[in-house]
Amino acid sequence: MLQKSVPAWALVPQTPEGFDCSVDTWELSDEGPRVVIDLLPQLISFAPSSEGATEEAGRAGVSTTVLPGESPYAALLDVDQLHAELVEYKFAKRYDNVFIGRPVLRDILFSRCELRMLTEEAKDPTKLRQAASRALKTYLDRYVRYRERQAESVYVEPRAVREHQVVYEYRITVHADEVGKKLLEAIVQILRKPIKNLLNDGGEPLPRMYLDWHLFNPILLEGGKEWQASVSISPPPLVRSERRLVEDLRDFWAKNCQNPEYNDYEICLLRNLPKVGVGMFVRSGFYPDFILWTRNRKTKATRVVLLDPHGLHHEGVEGNDRFEAIKKLRALGQDTRFKDKKISLDGYILAPAVTTPDKIPGAKNMTWDELEKKFPILRQEGDYLQKCAFWPM
Repeated sequence: MLQKSVPAWALVPQTPEGFDCSVDTWELSDEGPRVVIDLLPQLISFAPSSEGATEEAGRAGVSTTVLPGESPYAALLDVDQLHAELVEYKFAKRYDNVFIGRPVLRDILFSRCELRMLTEEAKDPTKLRQAASRALKTYLDRYVRYRERQAESVYVEPRAVREHQVVYEYRITVHADEVGKKLLEAIVQILRKPIKNLLNDGGEPLPRMYLDWHLFNPILLEGGKEWQASVSISPPPLVRSERRLVEDLRDFWAKNCQNPEYNDYEICLLRNLPKVGVGMFVRSGFYPDFILWTRNRKTKATRVVLLDPHGLHHEGVEGNDRFEAIKKLRALGQDTRFKDKKISLDGYILAPAVTTPDKIPGAKNMTWDELEKKFPILRQEGDYLQKCAFWPM
């Protein structure tokens, strides 16, 4: 693999090496993010229409909001048992630096947690306790991430990408089945040729892309189903959504790099890897898949954009810790540590163009314009790259 030296201006927000915020002791309080636990059963029905079957959703049964408020069912909660369960959960999650006092749990339940469930289940002390315990565990997870973001933000500075954060080699494993043997022979033939033969786009048996402004080349891609059944690569090759972003970036830059608006621009891209790459607010799940730097040679301004093209089908938009991480990242860009060096920070979750809001939990009845204004989300279509990375600096 061909390695490219990291430009001196390609800085990233990082804490000092060896920094560990878990050495601090945090006392659980009711200052953390709100938690909504919706346990109401949902019915899905399909109705015929002129455009085919349409999906309709609705709630089943009579419901109540147990928390917050003065719900009569809240009196059934056994705080001592809830405390014991939460302490056990704390140790299981290795939140050893978090102190959990018993009295604060009632404050958290009544001020930070919203619990929706069927009325008949709310009357059952066991089911009510299980629901409240789930709310407290969710709150504890989010509280730890919230405190982590606070702690890291105090020490983070613009720093160079460390050498070990960029992976410069792939390990290719081919399973010795009938198809695999043929693929192995073909891959070995490619690898025996001079490296310049790898520095171009190519299909199977070794799907790959070449970008002269990426920190290493080539970038390996995922092949078809038959290829996937026989070949595995570490670190993983780009999947479809990741490949789409890189292709869009390459097309955008090829089309615009000669335009007067971008004459003074230079760019750099890193396919970032979890656990070994550049990570911020790791417990918030924020190891972005890509880091894109755009720099204006004249003004010396640099824009650092963290991009995650994996959509939101599973986690939804409400209470999303990755959103909170991006908000904190943007706020850091306004700090003198970054402003004095003309560095702006941004980040986005990218959703495939075919994604509709009703397929994203918590986004039903919202338009894409509304989603993009409210959350750090962009749909991968039209001028999305200009919106997130290529405005004038």
